[in-house]
Amino acid sequence: MIELILSDNANSQKFPLEKGTSWTIGRADDCNIFLNNPGISRHHCRITKDSNSYFTVDDFGSSAGTFINNTRISNNATMRDGDELRLGELKLIFSMPPPLAPRNHNVKSQNHDLTIVGHVHKPMPGNDRGASGSSPKYFSFKPRLLIGRAPECDVLLASPGVSRFHAELCRKEDGRIMIRDLNSVNGTFVNGTPFTGLLELKKDSRIRIGPFIIRLREDGINIYSEHNNTKLVADKLTKTVVSRDTGKTIKLIDQVSLVINPREFVALLGGSGAGKSTLMDSLNGRRPPSSGRLMVNDEDFYANYRYFKTAIAYVPQKDIVHLSLTVFEAFSYAARLRLPADTTNREIEERSDRVIDLLGLKERRNTIIGNLSGGQLKRVSLGVELLAEPSLVYLDEATSGLDAGTEAQMMSLFRELADSGKTVICITHNIDNVSQCDLVAVLCKGKLAYYGPPSDLPAYFGIERISQVYEKLETKDSNFWSEKFTDSTYFRDFVSSRMQSQDGSMSPISKRRHTTMTEVLSANFRQFAIFAARSVKLMCRDPRNIALIAGFPFLIGILIALVFGLQDLKDPEIKANAHKFSPFIMAIAVLFFGCINAAKDIVKEISVYLRERAINLEIPAYLLSKVAVLSAINFFQCIVLLGIVYPSVQLEMDFMKTFLTLFATSLGGMGMGLCISSLVDNNDKAISLAILAVIPQIILAGAIIALPKAIKSIAAGMIILFWENDAMLLSLDSKMRSMLNVKDGNWTVDILVMLGFSIVFIMLSGLILRQKDVNR
Repeated sequence: MIELILSDNANSQKFPLEKGTSWTIGRADDCNIFLNNPGISRHHCRITKDSNSYFTVDDFGSSAGTFINNTRISNNATMRDGDELRLGELKLIFSMPPPLAPRNHNVKSQNHDLTIVGHVHKPMPGNDRGASGSSPKYFSFKPRLLIGRAPECDVLLASPGVSRFHAELCRKEDGRIMIRDLNSVNGTFVNGTPFTGLLELKKDSRIRIGPFIIRLREDGINIYSEHNNTKLVADKLTKTVVSRDTGKTIKLIDQVSLVINPREFVALLGGSGAGKSTLMDSLNGRRPPSSGRLMVNDEDFYANYRYFKTAIAYVPQKDIVHLSLTVFEAFSYAARLRLPADTTNREIEERSDRVIDLLGLKERRNTIIGNLSGGQLKRVSLGVELLAEPSLVYLDEATSGLDAGTEAQMMSLFRELADSGKTVICITHNIDNVSQCDLVAVLCKGKLAYYGPPSDLPAYFGIERISQVYEKLETKDSNFWSEKFTDSTYFRDFVSSRMQSQDGSMSPISKRRHTTMTEVLSANFRQFAIFAARSVKLMCRDPRNIALIAGFPFLIGILIALVFGLQDLKDPEIKANAHKFSPFIMAIAVLFFGCINAAKDIVKEISVYLRERAINLEIPAYLLSKVAVLSAINFFQCIVLLGIVYPSVQLEMDFMKTFLTLFATSLGGMGMGLCISSLVDNNDKAISLAILAVIPQIILAGAIIALPKAIKSIAAGMIILFWENDAMLLSLDSKMRSMLNVKDGNWTVDILVMLGFSIVFIMLSGLILRQKDVNR
């Protein structure tokens, strides 16, 4: 009998699932399965039996959530015999005896127009070598087979890396099978090669869509899921660098081989300089090894990095979130950046809330991140990475700085992630908690000294406690420990035997997909809107900074008005000096404002930038969003400053020309500030360099003292205020220009040159940011 079994210490209750095709579960009177428990929603979820006797579960947005084997689900989640269905704290067992289960889903249909519509989302144990260890789901052909994430698709692939309408398979009358990419965000790959438009498939064609592999059969397709089913094989990884001091080649890691199976939690241990971070970066794509091979489910990781990077979560020691946002806002912005462009607002909200619940942050959903505890902050950093449902999770000293209790809780959370299907690798210095891990890798001066269960480590090294391993490593050189491990049963059990089970054939190397100009522009426009909105939100969350931005032009304007406006402006000489120097002082102020405002803007979020850049951040979109927000600030400051000074000093100047000159000057300062911000690594350096950059601008402007001819030519090519001074003088009315002996010039050229300075600085900022890419 097919049934749900609710058991407790006293008795058990059984709910048969024989009659009917749909059962609603909840504590409302109209539910098919009534559960009188306060943790259960009135209409909690629904179980559906399809025409092939498969049972799926749909959650109705319940507050406590619906879980299958401790993995929270939303809809169309398949249940199998023995699965645990958890509704809040209530646990039920799904019983479907084997004789009643459908024995062969791969039934060949005589009608080629028949389609089996299904939902592929969960890896299943199996031995099909092409599936990376997952059992396939079968779909028979029809003239048009739509594949994607949308419910309307014939083949529903539930993954954030899949577009709503990703691709379609077409069967022609002559028997040819064609595939068409429907302008998907992450691309469709056939035999490792991305394509656009229509492509004819061969019998042995291998199609990749996100974490799914599709292979042709005689009258249909098999789909294999690699999601939460990822095997990592590192084969003789070596990373060499040249010493700056001696010029000699140094091996940071040397011939490191290890195999990490799906659902395993592995810790990297070793003293300072042992090579932990280098190995971590070689495993996650941040710093490719100099030699060796890294395979993910029989595919070359680095050759196919373009689509593997979406399967990676990386949590560094430094938090990768903005502290001024709420938890939900941080998740929402991250989801908009990381998930496909066709992801709906509802999907983003649901996905964000699901991760918030998973990490136990529901009560902190609308809390400013900066007000969270250390452990909660780490959970937020991890949650941002989990939004795209990665299969590989890398934690680089993510628990450092936490108290012992909080660190233990985080390690338990990492353990739960591995149990849910993810492959988890972490670096930790607190080895008291490594008992949570399946395996530990101990490094000694770049060589692998041990790889095996943490419980076996003391006996292997002849020590009483794991914490003594570092002292033990110092008693012999690294070659001794490396050879000892290579000769041990641990090497055979956890490295060599696992490699032998790896498929020896390699998949084709993925060629880079040539992105069209339309796709590039679309991605940049989309990201520009996201970054600009986030920047405005962050600025609004900092009232002190808003007060400074608004207060500076008022303060400087009032000071200029007092100094020049209270003088006898009827005196021709005083009036001439006021018209010469008050505009120049305004220009100095807006140049400084523009530079200081921008100099802090990139460096203050550099850790967030680097992580987002490693995923999909477009530098033009990022920089232009900064330019847009900062330009609006500059516009406000210029109009306020000029609005105070112009009437107070009775300036006989063209108001519009004067304003545009100030605005162009501020944009030049902004460009200079962005360049500084992209160059330095902390705020203090940014402020110092901004001040140093403005001082030569004042000295070499030619407004205070006439410049020698040789210096003048240098100033023309480097000094923004040199051109500003000329533009300001040309903005005076004819009478005042005559009084100051202003030579004829071209105001438009002066403005264009200043704008040119700004553009050059912005482009230089982009080049500097490009050099920061960790995996160029």
